[in-house]
Amino acid sequence: MNNTSLISSATRTALAVLLIATPMAITLAAEPGDQGYASGRLIVIPKSDAISGHKHALSVRDTLVDRVHVSATGAYVLSLNAGTSAQEAKQLAERLRASGAVASVESDVIVRPMSSPAQAFPFAGPVYGDGSAFPNALSLAATRQLFSGLNLTPAPVAAVDSGITSHTLLQKVLPGYNFYTLLGNARSPDYSDLGDGVSSAEAASPPFQAINCQARDSRWHGTAVAGLIGAQFSAGYHVEGVAPGAPILPAKALGKCGGWVTDILDAALWSAGVHVPGVPDNLNPVRIVNMSLGAKSACTAFYQSAIDQLTTRGVIVVAAGGNENEDTRDVLPANCKGVMTIAATDHNGNLAAYSARGSNVTLAAPGGESHLGIFTTSDLGTLTPAGETSAGYFGTSVSTAIVSGVASLMIALNPALQPNHVGKILKATAMPIANCAADCGGGLLNADAAVRVAYSGVSYGASDFSPTVIGTQSDASVQVNNVSGLTVVFGGAVFGGLNPADFTKVADTCSGATLNDGDSCVVTVRFAPTATGQRQATLQISSNMPSGGIAVPLSAASAANPGTPPPVSDPSGSTAGASGGGGCTIASLSARPDPLLPLLVLMAFAWLGWRRRGT
Repeated sequence: MNNTSLISSATRTALAVLLIATPMAITLAAEPGDQGYASGRLIVIPKSDAISGHKHALSVRDTLVDRVHVSATGAYVLSLNAGTSAQEAKQLAERLRASGAVASVESDVIVRPMSSPAQAFPFAGPVYGDGSAFPNALSLAATRQLFSGLNLTPAPVAAVDSGITSHTLLQKVLPGYNFYTLLGNARSPDYSDLGDGVSSAEAASPPFQAINCQARDSRWHGTAVAGLIGAQFSAGYHVEGVAPGAPILPAKALGKCGGWVTDILDAALWSAGVHVPGVPDNLNPVRIVNMSLGAKSACTAFYQSAIDQLTTRGVIVVAAGGNENEDTRDVLPANCKGVMTIAATDHNGNLAAYSARGSNVTLAAPGGESHLGIFTTSDLGTLTPAGETSAGYFGTSVSTAIVSGVASLMIALNPALQPNHVGKILKATAMPIANCAADCGGGLLNADAAVRVAYSGVSYGASDFSPTVIGTQSDASVQVNNVSGLTVVFGGAVFGGLNPADFTKVADTCSGATLNDGDSCVVTVRFAPTATGQRQATLQISSNMPSGGIAVPLSAASAANPGTPPPVSDPSGSTAGASGGGGCTIASLSARPDPLLPLLVLMAFAWLGWRRRGT
């Protein structure tokens, strides 16, 4: 609508109070100076007193303003008329600031997907079912077994992306919504991915030229991300999601040429259950939001306020670090506080050549390479949908979706985990990256280890026992560390398993202990074997965690004492042992003559002769 009143008397009361700690205007990192205003949209954050006290009437009538809508944060988003120059947009922003009712005015930013189809596809899904050729591929064998035994469903994940196409491997899709408004599109309940491909004719038209949108085929990015997170296993498609069967909530905010950050953040907030003006409320709020997208921009007060709303609600925001070997601190929304920022590794477990890195990276995860894509769900269409298929993708979008899938498993096992807990566990359990000692956060994702710590609240392991002979003993320590950020309360420590009698406690600071974040305890275990061979037991310590405690495997080798007489065979050929077939055996007769036998014979003959003489 032209000559729009920004805050009229009819709409003033609909604004939410939003306190801005550091009002600031934005300049796009990718563009110099005032060119940041060339995006064609302004974000206006009113002062709280202008809302609650009606002390100011912000009413700027301007022919530059085409449409206005209210975001989930309470900010006003102004869509400017086509052809508005960066200088005109800047002048409008200055007039708004001068009104006295505005806390800040920022430019909206266009973000784009952070992955691309690869050239060749030898990988078999994010779990890499054919992983023998890829020693650093993701492994989830123990997690699969755990979930199968518990009969658990992974936690739902919102895919803030381009929507999804129909695919048989995506069996649990929650009712989503379409927030994509770039190029004049309207919000709607239709969250399907219609294709983000741009024809040559479209690319030559003014709306596409104005935002530097080039001709390209559709990527089916949202469908790919959804499959990486939750696709059911398919040998035919060579696909398996990290969290098979995880419900996916499609929050469409990308399409042709990308999408507005304001739409991205509205989609994310809606996914978490926040009311978005003009949009039906989401009846299936999620705890994990995947953002496999980004733009070169600072994280301004507006963007940070949206992320803060999500993390305050306990929502884990996972964002792509970038695919241009850049600094992740320059990429939005990965550079906002509270976001889990993800880098990508190649099939050798090194930081991928294209991957961003930075001091705010949480960790890295497999992201594939241009010639070694990671298989996931996709579509056959060049521009519009043409039927389901699978395809290989690479980029930090891929690694981000993989981490979101692991977070889904962690939250399913332990819903008490908050965003800072999940990030802490992922970093604490990650593995070193050879070519990235710094700026890669915790290192390379270790999915099984992260899931185990999420379930038990602690990491643990036992030192090795020395080889021990019967009649001697060996001590080893079981170290337990709280790396989860949760408060872990332990009960008693006992032994179980096959040979519990061979193991005893020498010292124990774990039983009855309360471990806060960073605390540790130790149980010193003594191995005194009762039989030869490999002896096994478990040290079981109960706790208040969903796992019910931990079970630390113990294994030690035992041999016979060299000073012990050699065993003798039982005439029956059988042996009897103590403690499960180890200890004592029944001696058997030997075929060798006893060296005392001749002497005994001579003594016998002498005794017989003496008897005869005496009779």
